Amino acid sequence: MEIKYKIIETHPQLHSVVVRFYTALLSEESLCTYKDSEGKPILNENKNIIRCKYDLNITFYEVPIPAGEALKTYILARAPTEAMKLEENIISTSVDTSLSSLAALVGVEEVGVVAPPQVIPTPTDMAFTVLTVAL
Repeated sequence: MEIKYKIIETHPQLHSVVVRFYTALLSEESLCTYKDSEGKPILNENKNIIRCKYDLNITFYEVPIPAGEALKTYILARAPTEAMKLEENIISTSVDTSLSSLAALVGVEEVGVVAPPQVIPTPTDMAFTVLTVAL
């Protein structure tokens, strides 16, 4: 999935930025969250869209912040790819996202037990025993 992004705000006091993510199919205009009564995006004083659905605050825990390709990798690793992929599938006519197979389950109460997530022990969690074998 090809994702577009741009930094739209910086917050030095938080060592963070606000990054806007969008795609060729999910444009900034379609993801705009502030619209006027006619459905047009509300713009700020710089003629940019104020907010979009996938505007995310990203904190840089590294000091100094990454640069070049490392910065791009850091930002893209935090992109909401699954949500954007789902949204693209929903607006696509070639993918069935109707949920019609769940219609019979609407209003039906179910009961289940959620299993706790399995924790895979790391070497520091395990006790190791050293055996000496005499041959």
